[in-house]
Amino acid sequence: MQQRNKRALAYYNKGCEYDKKKKEYDKAISQYKHALEIDPLFKEAHHDLARVYYIQNKLYKSIYHYTLAISLDPQYTKAYFNIARAYFAEYNYPKAIQCYSMVLYLKPECKRTHYNLANVYKAQKEFDKAISHYNQVIALDSNNVMAYVNCGRVFTEKQNYDDAIQNFRQALHINPEHAPSYYELGKCYKLLCDYHIALKHYNLAITFDNHHIMAHHHIGNIYYAQGDYHTAITYFKLAIKFSPPFKPSNNITVNNPKSMFFVGYNMLGRAHSKLNNHEAAAKNYYFAIKIFPNYISAYCNNARALEHLGLFNQAIDNCKQAIALNPHYAYAYHNLGRIYQAQGKFNEAILQYEHALKINPKAKSSHHRLMEILKNQESIKNAEFLKNYSLFSLSNLSSPTDHQKNHSVDTTSNTSLNPGSNHQ
Repeated sequence: MQQRNKRALAYYNKGCEYDKKKKEYDKAISQYKHALEIDPLFKEAHHDLARVYYIQNKLYKSIYHYTLAISLDPQYTKAYFNIARAYFAEYNYPKAIQCYSMVLYLKPECKRTHYNLANVYKAQKEFDKAISHYNQVIALDSNNVMAYVNCGRVFTEKQNYDDAIQNFRQALHINPEHAPSYYELGKCYKLLCDYHIALKHYNLAITFDNHHIMAHHHIGNIYYAQGDYHTAITYFKLAIKFSPPFKPSNNITVNNPKSMFFVGYNMLGRAHSKLNNHEAAAKNYYFAIKIFPNYISAYCNNARALEHLGLFNQAIDNCKQAIALNPHYAYAYHNLGRIYQAQGKFNEAILQYEHALKINPKAKSSHHRLMEILKNQESIKNAEFLKNYSLFSLSNLSSPTDHQKNHSVDTTSNTSLNPGSNHQ
């Protein structure tokens, strides 16, 4: 660090104490700002202020001060590396790649940079580039377990399961107690439909990490698929038990461990539904929705449970909420059609099934139910027609006397109906 103004340096050092030792970040920010007021060209103060903003997830401010640090020293590799992390957290992958590439230009053998750059390419689904950089990490550090694991994950996404399994086994060769590697092997075998071997590896993951949320959840999924709903419920409950409190995020997916808190409740509901315990199912769907109010699937599943309980109005409300969240979700329209059909509101049901089929023309269940209603309506129409026709026919049937009257010879006419008569 070049010679600095003593007062600015004192503020900076105090900021470092609050930042790195006491973790009192607001106080650290205040001290770094005082240092920069005195010396605006203090690149380390800009860098460390940016780092604290990054910790607080104030990414815009973090990027701003990293940029100032780089402008003061265009070869400041630490600043390039950390601003790349901030861009990645902001999902600005092109900028992250640009900054990590600059670090590698300055330090070609920086394994952390190769590793992080591989993660960016993986997020962008540029799998071959990701694999290349993970292999660079392995070349620089042959015992880097996570480089093998993440490389294996990329091969899994590419559906190249042989290479994926090879990487996970290599990770386990380095660390035989590495729970994530066992879990990833379980995923591969599950995708290969080898459920027995998948369960073996998921259980090994739990052996070395009893709180492995995703392993518990996937074991539950396998038992659910096999129809063992009671065992599935046990594992879904464990996944929920070990899940951290849920915090909403724009990047949450159902395969993310952070989502297991509400996905677990949804799966619990589905398992209870299979056991015809619809009240317990509805209760669990309610928990899933309460935790994550935008959970479309849970609204639809809850509608089914409420339908079975005869709570049609509540079921309809759940379907409509799902449609409000995603107007192109065919299953919500299908469920709404089911409810109207159960209520005998066939015209409304037809409209919903038609809407579902418009979105998803291959929805066999919607097509089957629509045909069922139309056939029933056609049968009713035919039955009514036959009934009315029969009544009409009976009312117009003549008595024998009337029949004779209607067909007697009119002797007053100029013609005779007798074959032998002559016209006059």
